[in-house]
Amino acid sequence: MIQDLFYFFNDIGFPVHIGIETSHYISSLSGNLPIENKLNSEKHGVIWIRKLPNTENIQLFETNSRIMAYPSPDFKFVVALYDGYNSTKFPAPSNVVVYNENGTIHKIISCPILKTPDRDGKFVQGYKFNNIGWTNNKKGEVTIYLDIEESSNAYIDWYERREFNPETGEFGEFLHRGKS
Repeated sequence: MIQDLFYFFNDIGFPVHIGIETSHYISSLSGNLPIENKLNSEKHGVIWIRKLPNTENIQLFETNSRIMAYPSPDFKFVVALYDGYNSTKFPAPSNVVVYNENGTIHKIISCPILKTPDRDGKFVQGYKFNNIGWTNNKKGEVTIYLDIEESSNAYIDWYERREFNPETGEFGEFLHRGKS
């Protein structure tokens, strides 16, 4: 399991502890994980500490790109969102990667067909993932969400928020649609 230390770091290596939307769950899920806002940096990565079988630091960093990540609510996986525009490792529409706790890739995720139609009434594949976090689903369970942009057109800034299962790589409930 991922240790109680999970944080972002910026391009000069300064650690910035993760800020989690539903922070009241942290104490019950992970003990005393520090809660602070993440640094808004042009480039940053993420690091986590794995306890067993040996303590090791796992780092994700990509030059000239940003990586945002959250541990799964059960702390068995890390879901990383790579910058859809600048990532050379994982560009859009496959800019989300689920990592095992030891840093190996569990799944590479591509944008799904959206649940809501576009302006022309068509159901299209999302363009890129643009946000990640924790939220409560309708059953009250803590879950990961992913925001999926509808289009690469800057004037069409709609996104769809969907529940995401890191273990299976499947999308669940439609949570809402909004404007970026």
